Amino acid sequence: VAFRDRATTWVSVTAPGATTARAYRGEIWLHYASATETIAVNRTALDDLVRGVVPSEVYPTWHPEALKAQAIASRTFAAYSRARSTSTISDTCDTTSCQVYNGKNAEVASTDAAVAASSGSIVTYAGKPALTMFSAANGGWSVDGGLPYLIARPDPFDGDVKGAATSHAWTKELSVASVEAAFPTIGKLRRITVTSRDGNGVGGGRILTATVVGTRASVDVTGPTLRWKFGLKSEWFTLSDEFFVDVPVGAAFRSEIRWLYDQGITYGWSDGTYRPLDPIARDSMAAFLYRFRGSPAFTAPATSPFTDLTPASPFYREIAWLAATRITTGWADGTFRPATSVTRDQMAAFLYRLAGSPAYRPPTVSPFADLAPTDAFYREICWLASTGITTGWSDRTFRPGQSVSREAMAAFLYRYAGRFGR
Repeated sequence: VAFRDRATTWVSVTAPGATTARAYRGEIWLHYASATETIAVNRTALDDLVRGVVPSEVYPTWHPEALKAQAIASRTFAAYSRARSTSTISDTCDTTSCQVYNGKNAEVASTDAAVAASSGSIVTYAGKPALTMFSAANGGWSVDGGLPYLIARPDPFDGDVKGAATSHAWTKELSVASVEAAFPTIGKLRRITVTSRDGNGVGGGRILTATVVGTRASVDVTGPTLRWKFGLKSEWFTLSDEFFVDVPVGAAFRSEIRWLYDQGITYGWSDGTYRPLDPIARDSMAAFLYRFRGSPAFTAPATSPFTDLTPASPFYREIAWLAATRITTGWADGTFRPATSVTRDQMAAFLYRLAGSPAYRPPTVSPFADLAPTDAFYREICWLASTGITTGWSDRTFRPGQSVSREAMAAFLYRYAGRFGR
């Protein structure tokens, strides 16, 4: 059944529950999909569809070239949907699940001009319409779309347009009861553990897999499953008790590592891990201390202060800042040795200098059984002990030559901040 207005080129429709009518160009068809389902479809020309989409998806005040780009993307998306349709009608939805379409009511002169200027233009791949997906925000990384031309890649322009729709920060509270209702086989909820992420972006990126753990059973789920079951904006999120996949509840120094993460001092590795037992490298230590100080404005020199670093080296700016502030002087041979592990005595020296090398007279009797007043960094280690930032080991040793683990470094910085602030 088709409805059309012979006097105009559009039809006005008032949806159930609506108080105002919406105009659509072309015709309204009632398609009998089955004995129990009827679908209302706006049958219209492709560019008339695009005229109602573009101003619904972007600001009509954008540059004309940007509006034309959106018109081509929207036209291509509709053409792709039509080409792949297996239904007796070629139907695409009018929400953010496809592309927002508000009909004739949405049309604006600037976007109409963009549609007209780009008429007939679509994006193709191998001679067929491409899948031109778009969104208001992607968190700085696109997602692998499963097609050769839809690969995951960083998006340096994400966030340029400010607004609620483009915000990366969002929260949603889930009740325990809602999780138990969504996964009834688990019994009482114990926890949700993220088991893998895609490795793209802060915190390891979007969730690929997770496990919902209950008293009766555990259920393995995908990130998209969690998203759609609970109406979340994305699969890129952390749970209130989850930040790194290898720092579970009950792990040593978990609260200190969580503090480090919340302060933006560490982002972990791209696979969502923190690797707490790994020794911290000297370049990573430089990054930690630079961020600990709030990432101060600093222009790194064009000529490296160390012979084994170049301006293209990872953490070059942070290491150069560390040298400029005299927190590090490097080695006597002019190197910094960025990949070398930081030892516990070096860590004491770094923190002592970070504090401004305060006046301090070390005791004549060492507080540690394995440390003598003539040892390297004796003053710095004793100062660290006097502040309570370190207590050494239970056997009264300090173990100065031992590498500092990443979890221990989190603890040292947490205690330093509690004693001196940032």
